[in-house]
Amino acid sequence: MIARDAPRAQKMQFALWVAGFAAAGCFGAWQGSSDLLAALRRSAVGAPMVEFSPSSLIGLPLAILFFCLVAMALLPSRKLAKRRGTVAPVPAGATVLFAIATCCIPLAFLVVPIGRGIVSGIIQDRDYRTCPPSTDQRRPPLRWVRTRLPCP
Repeated sequence: MIARDAPRAQKMQFALWVAGFAAAGCFGAWQGSSDLLAALRRSAVGAPMVEFSPSSLIGLPLAILFFCLVAMALLPSRKLAKRRGTVAPVPAGATVLFAIATCCIPLAFLVVPIGRGIVSGIIQDRDYRTCPPSTDQRRPPLRWVRTRLPCP
């Protein structure tokens, strides 16, 4: 949090930093959830083919990371330590938010294989079978078709 008596330009810069991290968090949440929800929705209505890119799920833990950074920036700050050699007190809740943000970094690497397994299990339970990935894309999406249809 920024001090009340800070210059207007410094307050504006702080607001832009907070807004930037919040926007990055919103984009990560949108990117991570849109592809997942589209694949589950298509399989629920019985679409002939369902595609899902598990690499888009990386946005979900990154969104949590950015929202934790925004929350830590908005915590009320306390005055700095008066004497040299003493440590200023940490705002309440900052340690928990920092721990959550730190845990989101390895979770971003684990969410792709975990998400692939969960989504594959859900879609295959809905009478779909797996198609081989196309070779013309760098990261081909996972594809499933109904059991009675041929793979394209």
